Amino acid sequence: MVKNQLRRFWGCLVTGVMFLLRPFINCRRSNLRSTYGARFLATTEPSEPVARGGVRLESRSSNDLTLDSASIRPVITSSARLQSYSEPRTDVPEPAPGAEAEVDGVLEECSEELLQELRTKQEQLRKQVIFGRDLESTFSTVGGFDISFGEGRNAAAALVVIKYPSNEVCYESVINVTLEMPYVSGFLGFREIPALERLLDEMKKEVQWQPDVIMVDGNGRLHQKQFGLACHAGVVTGIRCFGVAKDLIQFETISRDNIKDELNTLKSSGDWFPLELNGVVLGCAVKTGQNAKNPIYVSEGHGVTLDTARQIVMATAQEFRVPQPTRLADQLSRKKIREDKEKRNGQRNGTPNRDQKRNGTPNNGQQRNGTPNRDQKRNGHQSNGSTSNGGTINGGGKQKGRGRGSHRG
Repeated sequence: MVKNQLRRFWGCLVTGVMFLLRPFINCRRSNLRSTYGARFLATTEPSEPVARGGVRLESRSSNDLTLDSASIRPVITSSARLQSYSEPRTDVPEPAPGAEAEVDGVLEECSEELLQELRTKQEQLRKQVIFGRDLESTFSTVGGFDISFGEGRNAAAALVVIKYPSNEVCYESVINVTLEMPYVSGFLGFREIPALERLLDEMKKEVQWQPDVIMVDGNGRLHQKQFGLACHAGVVTGIRCFGVAKDLIQFETISRDNIKDELNTLKSSGDWFPLELNGVVLGCAVKTGQNAKNPIYVSEGHGVTLDTARQIVMATAQEFRVPQPTRLADQLSRKKIREDKEKRNGQRNGTPNRDQKRNGTPNNGQQRNGTPNRDQKRNGHQSNGSTSNGGTINGGGKQKGRGRGSHRG
């Protein structure tokens, strides 16, 4: 009984002391929170709170355990990329093989600093472009420039030059290029013009002349900033230039829906209508061939009027939808990409590419100097390039590269 009374006494004593000290304890806890902020709360909170969508959030400071919009900020990694920690992003489409997705080019590979630098350079170049007049009234050669894309950032750039107005091809060249610049909508010139400069430099060294006018597979004045690929090319190279695009670039009031009625008026080869924005003619849609289902979109670049550009297009189209210079440049660059791909695949699996088949060159399954590979030894082939029955293995010829490819008779 005495023990129970002592327990009750000590319990009441402790309760009374805690009641008396409660104001001091609360004051101390408040001071700790205001002094240490998030570092103090880290002992009771997750160190990396995760918001909806998997974006990591970091606490600035807080006086309680509640995180609101005023006390958190997203942590942005380099190149303006939002990094996911809890679940993968599903709103970003996968880029097509061998191509750059626009959302990838802008969000993941192009920082705000780079965008600002591109805007500044583009504005400086835009002040030098010449619209509305021909720098020269005569020309005898017309060049066509186009790029085809391979795997990753590998590409092939082609330049084809024809005599005007005979349309006879007098020069062509194709090179492999690595696109250092990511695709950023509105700044295509910074990505592709270095390849054109290389082609023109090589042409000048080889034949000591350059084309009088260049048409590019893209837009010129028909652009959000009235400074597309053709304008950029003309200002940088100093050669008269204009754009020929297969698809309509859509911005502001220029869209496919808004030109549906005008498209129905294109009945015969040579028919066209202007593309205007706020009363300014930026380009035109032209039906180049009687059998062409869709028009092409022509626009000024630099030092060439729209009327002159349209005249050149009609003279070089030859009833095709795309004019001959850019059409041949497209075919040449695509052929280069295809041959490079076949060559790489042939080196990997021993399959002869198109040129090897045409020249009768053996594949990688046949070793140098007629030395039999594993399959040939298993089938009784001898090391001198002949079979055990006296037959030959494709002449026992030499083959560049080594591989384990099986013999194909």
